[in-house]
Amino acid sequence: MKSYQITCLICLLSLLGCGKFIKPAAPTEKVEFRMVLDAPNWLLRQSARPISPNLQKSVQELSEGLSRDSSPPMDVLEPILTSHGWMDSLVHWLPNIVRPEAEQGKPMNQLQRAWDAALKQVQMVVERRLSSYESQVYTDNQGCLHVIVLTEEGKLDRINNLLMMQGELGFYETRTYEEVLPELQRLRQASYQFENGDTTFDLMKLNYKNEEFYGQVTPELELIAYRPVIFYGAEADTSRIIQVFRSDSALKIFPQTTFCWGSPTSPEYPDAYPLIALKTDHNGRPRLDGSHVTKARQDFEPNTETPMVSIEMDDRGAAEWARMTRGNLQRCVAIVFDGVVKTYPTVQTEITGGRSQITGNFTVDEARDLANAIKGGAYPARMDMVEMSLSFTTK
Repeated sequence: MKSYQITCLICLLSLLGCGKFIKPAAPTEKVEFRMVLDAPNWLLRQSARPISPNLQKSVQELSEGLSRDSSPPMDVLEPILTSHGWMDSLVHWLPNIVRPEAEQGKPMNQLQRAWDAALKQVQMVVERRLSSYESQVYTDNQGCLHVIVLTEEGKLDRINNLLMMQGELGFYETRTYEEVLPELQRLRQASYQFENGDTTFDLMKLNYKNEEFYGQVTPELELIAYRPVIFYGAEADTSRIIQVFRSDSALKIFPQTTFCWGSPTSPEYPDAYPLIALKTDHNGRPRLDGSHVTKARQDFEPNTETPMVSIEMDDRGAAEWARMTRGNLQRCVAIVFDGVVKTYPTVQTEITGGRSQITGNFTVDEARDLANAIKGGAYPARMDMVEMSLSFTTK
């Protein structure tokens, strides 16, 4: 009898030690996302020619007018392109896709193949981003991307943010405050109207460096001649300010220049966002983009042990990064992700080997997600979230 009791006790302890028997299954969230690729935005991004502000506005209006229930195939877009008078200019506008000598010059067939390839690219990007999760990704016949993820409870927002990152990484040369100042003074003299009414204002009144604030700023907020920070704005004003700097008037005043916000740098003024002046080509693109990044991982800064992202480039990207840094000694270069300047260090020496770091006030999870988004690559155009559903299960 005693032998039987001891045997039962040993079996019970063994089961408990293995985490079985009494321990309940951990609750798990099953999240289903339905996403679509913005077709007009995709068409705009394929252009190999300079894009006029009027064309950008027309494409934006077209994009807003389409249903978000599915990604429209090219036969849906054909009458829209025709009505806008774009069909005849597709060969000029999209020379990398539409070739008149192919298929008797049937542009829609060629567009359809390029569109199908873009949908496949989206699926691969999502699969790479979610490589550390248990997930299923597929595209239906309507061009909708379905993403099903099993994850621990409470990580819904993190996965949603990871999926909605555009993934666009750019390495920019910058323009200094001294270089931009004459153009900034011209912009200040202009009046602006916004969609919410005939609101006009003095641009400098939205600047932390205006007359009322002058003399109270910390050294971190000084507009220094050789630095690329041209403006400081409060968080509440950033949308209005960037609307000014990306207006039709500004596009004429600032040639081959775009502007992006960075993160606040002064503890005394945590809502003082720096506006950085970035050099671009004729189509608003950076000198080097994220397509040359081969590796990205979450890492730690050696001196401070704060989380950061380390990246490596292919041979072509490494060579261009070396040329870019060599030509900008004692000047700032900026690394921009999804329209936000993550870092803009002063180049002290040529950077060879294609390695670089993205630093900031990251948590470990934020740095990991940023690394996954960079490693996964960029979407070929804007992605829209159509639907998201959540259910609970156990594993």
